[in-house]
Amino acid sequence: MDMKHEWEAARQKLKPWYRVCPVCNGVACAGEIPGLGGIGTGESFKENVKALAAWKLNLRTVHDSSPFDTTLDLWGLTLTTPIMCAPLAGASSRLGGAVSESEMEDSLLEGC
Repeated sequence: MDMKHEWEAARQKLKPWYRVCPVCNGVACAGEIPGLGGIGTGESFKENVKALAAWKLNLRTVHDSSPFDTTLDLWGLTLTTPIMCAPLAGASSRLGGAVSESEMEDSLLEGC
């Protein structure tokens, strides 16, 4: 998959409503609507991005002699593969109709 091609396709489909920044950190679009980042000044969104960036993965080679378990117990719920997405809505109004709510939801679920 050519990610450069994917980024450009996203920019073309979503402009001028969404910048498709290389890192979605709420800086370029602070205080603007539409967008899928934060509301108002977006400070909570920006601080959450910084807090998440502080977490680092300890990468190790996975091979036959190293069984691994990706299970995560979170708030009483056991997730076998902890890939989650933040709740998002308003695609049809915040992205100028370029993507429907259903398309966005399907894409997010497929990505997770």
